[in-house]
Amino acid sequence: MAEDLSPETIVLNGISFLRQGHSGVAAGTSTVWVAYSTERNGRCVSLGYELSTFDPANLDPTRFPTPPASVSWEDREPVFEQLVATFVWLW
Repeated sequence: MAEDLSPETIVLNGISFLRQGHSGVAAGTSTVWVAYSTERNGRCVSLGYELSTFDPANLDPTRFPTPPASVSWEDREPVFEQLVATFVWLW
């Protein structure tokens, strides 16, 4: 099932960004994609982030005796937004 996340305008570090995203699930993997886009003087910049996670129960325990840690978008979203907030125009 795929879901388009509603576009919204947010301001980070004094810069207005259009935030757009998409999420979906397939074959035991969940994916969230988000892009932050801004424009100034005819120049457009888009910063994107994609997080793909999986269900550890889908891993073969003989190949992965210690499965990787599972992560969630809710945990990672604030970190990526902090990264986007460091963007500055140099010209």
